[in-house]
Amino acid sequence: MSQKIIAVVGVSGVGKSTFLKKLQSKVEFQLLQASDVIRQQIQNKENQHLNAEVLRHANIDENQR
Repeated sequence: MSQKIIAVVGVSGVGKSTFLKKLQSKVEFQLLQASDVIRQQIQNKENQHLNAEVLRHANIDENQR
């Protein structure tokens, strides 16, 4: 069986996470959110707790690294 990757993108607050969480009740898939990955990497790097609001205002170029 081949694995498929689907990216859902959009501006903050449009309902991407809400849609995907509802979809998980009908279709089995792994949900990976970029903000969670970025937050974990920054926490590992700087050993501090960050919330999503801090990430929204952070340097986009630094988040992408």
